[in-house]
Amino acid sequence: MCRRDLIGDGSGAESNLSEMAHMRGARAGSKRHDPNIGPDAVNKHTRLILLCPACHATVDGKDSKYTADMLEEIKSEFEARARKLVVRDLGVASLAELEVVAKWMATAPAAEPEGDYTVTAPLKKIRKNGLSPTAQTRIGTGMSKSHLVGRYVEAQPDPMFGGRLEEGFGAICQSLREKEGLDGEDALFRLLDTGADMPEVGDRTPAVLVVLAYLFEECEVFER
Repeated sequence: MCRRDLIGDGSGAESNLSEMAHMRGARAGSKRHDPNIGPDAVNKHTRLILLCPACHATVDGKDSKYTADMLEEIKSEFEARARKLVVRDLGVASLAELEVVAKWMATAPAAEPEGDYTVTAPLKKIRKNGLSPTAQTRIGTGMSKSHLVGRYVEAQPDPMFGGRLEEGFGAICQSLREKEGLDGEDALFRLLDTGADMPEVGDRTPAVLVVLAYLFEECEVFER
């Protein structure tokens, strides 16, 4: 509420300065108590809000005018701002990592696949996202080599690399949908346009298309 930093005491040392407050009082007679909400429900994270000690005392004070609805709105607005920051930060990171993978794809020596990598694009995801035959063909083309991206991700010394790549990609797609109103297909083609100047690989397939096909298959954002 007051935007005070809740981690640290000003001396450089980390300490937790926050307090968990009930948006609806846990006990009879407490602020904003609702007798229709049981003790288990009142302690769920959806009915708790993290505050500094001063704000906690204010909202629970004798003359407090804060209602449960007001606190829920404050929490909701703060979380919305936080999500935007996460999308922004993950977006920058994931585009950088996507470029790393794409450029590696373009320079890595050609490798014969082990086993059958003849790929049919995942029809369930394609239908769920309303992708056109053109988009389906592009995804299928990329997936014919996407196993190489999987090998690259698995070979990274940083075990979190693949997770960051997927989370960041999902955040970008979600941002394109929510902020710009793009559907699944438009979001994919926007990312392809962004990576248009990245190198090509093998039979001239754009490396970024191979990476995006891998992420389309792996990332849960296309399953929602």
